[in-house]
Amino acid sequence: DLHCLVFLFPVGLYVLCTKLSDAGVFMIMYGMTAVYFAGVMVRLMLVLAPAMCIMGAIGMSELLKVWFAEIKKPEEKVTKSKGKKALDADDGVLTTKNIGYCVIAALFLMLYFYSTHCTWVTSEAYSSPS
Repeated sequence: DLHCLVFLFPVGLYVLCTKLSDAGVFMIMYGMTAVYFAGVMVRLMLVLAPAMCIMGAIGMSELLKVWFAEIKKPEEKVTKSKGKKALDADDGVLTTKNIGYCVIAALFLMLYFYSTHCTWVTSEAYSSPS
């Protein structure tokens, strides 16, 4: 029941591998050993869950940082050839800023669904009389 953390874990792993530090190396080792041992024995998912949460948070943070930086950039006017007008964002052109808004909305939607999923799983797992 790792939900979107399955996709965010590799992103966090990549970020930590590109920006090495002592804490990053510790998280890489912790994450990889937790993945291995959870694969060997399913009860060790309890060991994997904190590593997935931390690495997923690092991945989500980096994705949001990159796309918010894209949105904050000023747009450049693109001119075709001699005498033609400059293309604006309103001309129906798919710009990086519009893509950034869509990606950020998708990331927040994914976080919303993850929180509702966690709430549902917790209510089902810990509220059942059996």
